[in-house]
Amino acid sequence: MVTDVTQTVTIPDTGPPVVTTQTEIELAGLVLQINVDRIDDNGFVSLSVAPSIAAPTQVFDTGQGNIVLLSRRQLSSGQVRVRDSQTLLLSGIIQESERSTVNKIPILGDIPILGALFRSTSTDSNRQELIILLTPQILDDSDQSVFGYQYTPSEQVQEVLENRSR
Repeated sequence: MVTDVTQTVTIPDTGPPVVTTQTEIELAGLVLQINVDRIDDNGFVSLSVAPSIAAPTQVFDTGQGNIVLLSRRQLSSGQVRVRDSQTLLLSGIIQESERSTVNKIPILGDIPILGALFRSTSTDSNRQELIILLTPQILDDSDQSVFGYQYTPSEQVQEVLENRSR
């Protein structure tokens, strides 16, 4: 979570201005929204996926708190129809950054034309891509299934459950 401080300045008719500080908390990280619209009888799942990722980029100190800027990227898959246990691959949230660093000898590196002999520049490129693999599995919750209310544990599992409660 990232805390964000917002200041509002109100100027009344008489007297000094009033500064109001308000703190907002916003989530940072990966948020994966999945909306299952339909599960067909023939083993297909209709769904939509909307991942978003937020990361802090810069922090500013205001004296009364910090203001944190968030970089947010999001993707929407639209309506997708996937067979049971088939993997859906989502990609497209890409972040690229490039940083240039200049190293120089003070004063000599600032001289026009000759200064190039006393300084060096290095560039670092960084690329990050978020890839999501989603595999829906339809669980059988009928009377014949081994999941849910009709589950009967084996003798070994029953023994572990009974000994754990003591």
